[in-house]
Amino acid sequence: MAERRRIVRWVLTRNAVLFSLLIAGMSGAFAEIPPLREQFSLNGRWEQGGTVPDYVGSKFDQRTYQRQVRLPRFWAGKITKLEFEAVNFIADVYVNDKLVVSHVGGWNPFSTDITNLVRPGTTFTLKVNVKGSKHSPIVDAKGKYAWPVGGWADKAGIADNVWLRQYGRVYIEDAFIQTSLRQWTLTIDYTVRNADGEPHTVRIEADASRPGRRMEKYIIGPTVTVAPGETKTMQLRSVWTTPELWWSDSPVLYHLNSRLIEGDALQDQETRPFGFREIRIAGNQFLLNGIRANLFGDYQVFGDTWYTSPSIHTPQAWPDTMDKMKSLNIRIVRWHHNPVPRYILDAADEKGLLIVSESAMYGRKHHQDINKAEFVKNCNQWIGPWIKATRNHPSVVIWSAENEMGYKSLGALSKEQLKSFGDTIRQYDTTRPVEYDGDQDVGDPLQAVNLHYPEGYNKEPKGSIYGWANLVRPDKPTGAGEVLHTKSPEPDVQTAVERNTWWLGIWLRGMRYAGFTDVRPACYWFAGQDLEGARATNLRNAYAPVALFDKEYDDLGIAPYVTGTTPGGTFPTVDEGATLNRTLILYNDEFRGASVTVEIVIKSGARIHATGMKTFDVPLGEHIDIPYSFQVPYVGGSEMEAVLMTRKGGVKKFEESRRFQVKKKGLSGRSSDRVAIGL
Repeated sequence: MAERRRIVRWVLTRNAVLFSLLIAGMSGAFAEIPPLREQFSLNGRWEQGGTVPDYVGSKFDQRTYQRQVRLPRFWAGKITKLEFEAVNFIADVYVNDKLVVSHVGGWNPFSTDITNLVRPGTTFTLKVNVKGSKHSPIVDAKGKYAWPVGGWADKAGIADNVWLRQYGRVYIEDAFIQTSLRQWTLTIDYTVRNADGEPHTVRIEADASRPGRRMEKYIIGPTVTVAPGETKTMQLRSVWTTPELWWSDSPVLYHLNSRLIEGDALQDQETRPFGFREIRIAGNQFLLNGIRANLFGDYQVFGDTWYTSPSIHTPQAWPDTMDKMKSLNIRIVRWHHNPVPRYILDAADEKGLLIVSESAMYGRKHHQDINKAEFVKNCNQWIGPWIKATRNHPSVVIWSAENEMGYKSLGALSKEQLKSFGDTIRQYDTTRPVEYDGDQDVGDPLQAVNLHYPEGYNKEPKGSIYGWANLVRPDKPTGAGEVLHTKSPEPDVQTAVERNTWWLGIWLRGMRYAGFTDVRPACYWFAGQDLEGARATNLRNAYAPVALFDKEYDDLGIAPYVTGTTPGGTFPTVDEGATLNRTLILYNDEFRGASVTVEIVIKSGARIHATGMKTFDVPLGEHIDIPYSFQVPYVGGSEMEAVLMTRKGGVKKFEESRRFQVKKKGLSGRSSDRVAIGL
């Protein structure tokens, strides 16, 4: 008990100090995340170079950033590091005009120990010379790309947070937090470094707690000796059978407080947020915490000006943007082109938005005639820091190793070269699936297959929306990271572009029924502009977790919604008094509760002609077909609606109206039969 009280005192004291340090250096709040350790943010307006960070980047060839930094007096006797989360693409860092580190590689973090160059209580000059993507070694002697440059090769700058952080003379350099529901274990792989001239015999003590709550898990590691200058890996592993799980609809976050102790003296400490969750592949499905997870969502490009606007991705706007996406039932977002700033993932952890994190290996025509062997070697070198920097984020559920680099016109890398990216990813993280966006099967037995444009680029779906089951792999999850291209500079495709924004809310229903598990078209760019409009409503319903679809009606495509490119289509015609035999598709893509109640209302105007209700058990992540029939009311010349609804525990989960034009048969005024369900 005395030991526990000592730990609590350390945690409370440390958090109070760190909170004051963090607030002193923050330049805008977006997510309630704990500071990693004693630290100062160096974000903000620098004396030279402009505002840091420039998350999107600016078009320049070279730029010098410079500012004065005062080191806290009470950091005496500690290790001081400068840490950059991303500089694109080459950074030479100087302290008091002395070069301390040169770093190559966009979007990846790096740090440098400046302890011997600065004195606590004094001010030093920090200068960063940044070069863009046209400089060696990003390009080779022929001017061809030798390193990955993502989708913004023309934009450079300090692209993410800059920190001044304090460490002990022997300290925790990294911690990889791994959670397993199949084994109910919490495993942390610590990297410990001794920067002192003397050996240190240390142990790690760690505890996990939810913010503002009592400690829920406590772990003590073995005692080890770390020699001067040595870096050593230490693993702590413990059974934990009662954690609160992190779900996309209930994202519970823990803080892991870690302390490095020598004897009875605290040498170093840090705090990292994490979620207890497990994402894995089983056959051709994804499982989140053991439950089938169908991942329907969107793809976006950070800083985009083509589909959206950079304003929706700012630290201030991003939480609201996520709320709007989730209101459209967007469950997952693939960040296309290259990795995103850390705050994007921090806020996604808190909101429960699932993330496909994509590398900077982005297939473009500028990869023609590159030295492929050299490029692949540098790409694999680039991968490690990318994965290590973001692998503790529970929102990240899939690594996208690259995008379309197997296409002959966009990179022409071989399947073996592409697979090497996945193999390298797994050297740093085996807890998540890997996919190769747009390159289908590269021979990786553990991959998820992700198609692009299975219907053809900018082509409307032909035939039935349910006609793509043959594309679904029986042995690997099958997805479509890009479905219908919905914006183009080509004037002759503008009609298809407009119609495709309608098609997405319909055609996705067919892909869902066929068994696609991971569908992420570009859709928020138009649906988010008019959340209650018809196109957004169709999309929201197509993605609804507990949905009830009229199979035959959806197979009509977009005819009931739009004529040409003009909203307002043609409703299907039915004869009054006729009996319609139809099929409902009932989905249950939530993570709890198999019992779903279906309700159908047949109405014309304010008049209700018939109702039907029945409860079904639908396995989580699955769907069932329900045959039903009803007699068309005698309201010839008018419209009729079949209103489809679902409920769970009395709470309405879904509602959609299917409209018909009733053809007069001369028998108007008769009563209609009741709806029959489950025939």
